[in-house]
Amino acid sequence: MGFMTNSWKSPSDGWTSEYLCQARPCGFSRSDGILAMDAREKRNWGSLSGSLESNSIYYMHDAGLDPSSSVNPDDRFGTNNYLKLDYMNGRFSAGLQMEGFLPALQGYDYLVYGNGRKAILGSKYVSWQDDMYGFRVGDIFEQYGNGLIFRSYEDRALGFNNSLEGVHGRFDWKGVHLSAMFGRPRLYLEYAESMVRGADLCLSLSEMTGWDAAGLSIEGSYRIAAWLLEDGIGYFQYNGTEIEMPYMLTHNNAVRVVSCSSPAQGEYLGGEKDHDAETVVDFSCEFDINAAKVENLSNCHVVIFVTSPNMSGSSTFYLDNAVDCGINQRVGFRYE
Repeated sequence: MGFMTNSWKSPSDGWTSEYLCQARPCGFSRSDGILAMDAREKRNWGSLSGSLESNSIYYMHDAGLDPSSSVNPDDRFGTNNYLKLDYMNGRFSAGLQMEGFLPALQGYDYLVYGNGRKAILGSKYVSWQDDMYGFRVGDIFEQYGNGLIFRSYEDRALGFNNSLEGVHGRFDWKGVHLSAMFGRPRLYLEYAESMVRGADLCLSLSEMTGWDAAGLSIEGSYRIAAWLLEDGIGYFQYNGTEIEMPYMLTHNNAVRVVSCSSPAQGEYLGGEKDHDAETVVDFSCEFDINAAKVENLSNCHVVIFVTSPNMSGSSTFYLDNAVDCGINQRVGFRYE
């Protein structure tokens, strides 16, 4: 907002003064002696971000090592470098990553499969995304489910990158999440000749039905067991093979004693086979420390777990829940 005054002289009436108040967006201009404010729209050029990571090592010969059992690099200097640039403007984005291994650090596969020295365009992409649709062309990082079926990612500390060079699309609508991709995977500093294609469909019942929360209570037969475990036990390792391991190893979570005769299944909670849902049951147990041959009680802890039959009348039990408890302590937990 701006406040301005303008005055002039009239030949017939003498001096006359007039005050003018205007409120307009910023920007000033003067025309015919009148000061005004012009509207100018600010243009959005988007945003550009970048990062540079460099990991370098200078190697020196260690005279204390046996030359026959040590590997001396051809170059005393190794460096892995990554330059990443990303541009975003609304729903549009694009980016690239330059990678330089000049030469690659010792222990990285790039040193062997990348001929030691190489600078490449490691990744590039063009993307358009909104709440319902999404498209990406270039290098793709994706994961289906928990990653057992397909996962592409980059870990610079490990020198690992299995991104997919190709196309990717997604569709999201009222609890339906669909994505598909097609491309060739990266293999060290090149791309493999094979092609990968796949699709992933996820249905969210809570989003489709509009439920904010849902609960389920059931009744069943449960068993409980407690294991006394000890950490920090130093002893040799015997594996029944011709491989000799004469080193003293430290063993953790070694089972010293269990609370019942069926350590994998447990015993009935409170001596009763069935319990209603939301029933609170107390469980306590005592261990004979001397009979368990415990070396250091301060390194001991108790693992308590509840099991449930795989099906009605089945003798196979599966783990329902587990919790860790200290010696002479009490802990509460819930099982479904």
